[in-house]
Amino acid sequence: MASDTLFAVAPEGTTWPLDLDTVEAEFRRRFPDAVVWRGRTLVSGRNYISAGVPIEGMLLNANYFENGNLALSDGTPELWADTFAWFLSLLPAGTPAVAFTDQNQNFTPIPEGAAPTQIQLIYERLIAEA
Repeated sequence: MASDTLFAVAPEGTTWPLDLDTVEAEFRRRFPDAVVWRGRTLVSGRNYISAGVPIEGMLLNANYFENGNLALSDGTPELWADTFAWFLSLLPAGTPAVAFTDQNQNFTPIPEGAAPTQIQLIYERLIAEA
């Protein structure tokens, strides 16, 4: 299965209450060997956290844009499923999230408390439908 960039985002018209300081601290706690830095997009001016995350001997890329946009790339849904489940568990109860990929913008709700296997299936379905 080819790897797409996988996104979990706040639905349109909403934001996530995770600030960059919190996300940076949580990434460093979860992935102590990750290389984490901050940036600012040139086009939109949005601030973000970027991380090179070691998973199963590979360095994968994670980006969190302020107000609710997590982008995980260079890996498969299987490799990223645990990370999505962990990250979404940082959100307050009742906070909605939707999934899509760079090849399939069919916004698909991620159920609250979804297990990694459920999340993996959501992204695999999105990739298969692209």
